Amino acid sequence: PLPDPWWKYLQKISKYPEKILSLTEALRIFKSVMNELKQSMISLEGSADKSLEMVLKYLHATGEIMWYADNPKLQKIVFHHPETLVEMLRAIFKHDFEKVVVFNEVFGQLAGLNQKKFEAMKEDFLTKGLMTLELLNFCLYHFKLTPEARDTFVDLMLKFDLCYELPSSLLTNYTSARILRFPWFLRTEASNEVFVKWPTKTPRNIIELSFQFVFPSKSPPNFFEKLSCRLQTHVLKREDWKNGVLAFMNKSRILLTREKKDGGTVILVSVRGSDLQELWGLLLKIYHDMKCLLLEWPLVHVEQNLLCSHCVLRGDNDPFLYPAETYLETICPKNVYQLQTCQKSPDTNIPACLIIPLDAAFQDGMGPHIIVLKEFLASLEDMVDGMGSGILTDFGLMYVAARLGAEWSLVVSHLGLKQAEIEQIQLDNPYKTINQTSIALQKWRDRQKERADSTLLKQLFDALDETDYKSLWDEIEEK
Repeated sequence: PLPDPWWKYLQKISKYPEKILSLTEALRIFKSVMNELKQSMISLEGSADKSLEMVLKYLHATGEIMWYADNPKLQKIVFHHPETLVEMLRAIFKHDFEKVVVFNEVFGQLAGLNQKKFEAMKEDFLTKGLMTLELLNFCLYHFKLTPEARDTFVDLMLKFDLCYELPSSLLTNYTSARILRFPWFLRTEASNEVFVKWPTKTPRNIIELSFQFVFPSKSPPNFFEKLSCRLQTHVLKREDWKNGVLAFMNKSRILLTREKKDGGTVILVSVRGSDLQELWGLLLKIYHDMKCLLLEWPLVHVEQNLLCSHCVLRGDNDPFLYPAETYLETICPKNVYQLQTCQKSPDTNIPACLIIPLDAAFQDGMGPHIIVLKEFLASLEDMVDGMGSGILTDFGLMYVAARLGAEWSLVVSHLGLKQAEIEQIQLDNPYKTINQTSIALQKWRDRQKERADSTLLKQLFDALDETDYKSLWDEIEEK
């Protein structure tokens, strides 16, 4: 049973007429109850604020109220009637939203909507999952929320992965201050642009890492949609459709797809790019997000596989599968650069960095990994299409960076980078020599996009020759 003061307080706030209770008002009521009962704060937590925190946490744990003390935004609001929160969510997650949510002149004016604007926003919500602040205000009008309470409700939906917020830089079609996307309502298929940006075959001199979660029978309800929301914290730009997301982070690309297969569901996560450590970082973040989401369904059966990058890069549609929990939850041992692990090519030396994540804190061993990987990619090109080394690609320049070492600044100075630019690159990427070098080389290349590759290669050769790195150029030409 609750202590008598706590019970009195619960009764008091349950009679509070507003749908949502601000923390300030909750504290005022708490002090009033304590004064009426002549209850000392010393016997609780010593102050009204601390005492109230203890009481609210207990009432939240017992389900009497909902209050999220661990979130700075959400802790300002107390849901003293938990059913109110359920009703607010139902106002959005309606299976018959199209029929039930119709334009009302009075509500529309208060929400800043005319009928034409309302119908356009409603259509975008039902097909693209996009909800503007105006449409949200319209749906929640009868709750009579203050702007602060509404924003807290939005933060709550974000916390529980019910939606994600589009960056303001992407809000080109609306003047709304905030736009949310609810993946549950997406009805569109992948656009042709997706297949252009993510071709079926991995492009030349690009690394691809992939893993999959296979649910043999049925995937947990809303697992994919929740994962789609969580993905937003790791990316800068994205394109969504009903069963997939193509996202971008710096120069890396992420493809997240859901597919029904053999009576079950396969969720595949792939990353492509030239920055090996960034790719592993992105893949592992998403992997841990998925593991965390699975905790909500502890009894669900799922198979977790890491796809063999050797098979993927060769264009094999049925790649060898490694147990993800064995390989993705460790780090590559020092001085191990090649492994013979693919059962489909048991005699092939595969770069270890394509199978086991690299230690992000260990930069000194990156050079040999890049060199082994570059040679491996070149061998695949020779086998598949004989396209050569592609030294001017991002990964090709990273290979040069791995061979240059600490004296890289001499080479890029000869290529025209100013000392101030070099120092800024060093400040932006401390203790990451290969990253510093490859960024500088890419900056040089990108400034001369109009020039022919032969001209750029001649410039690079001259810079290497002038700085006593001619042997590196000879090696590049051999490969």
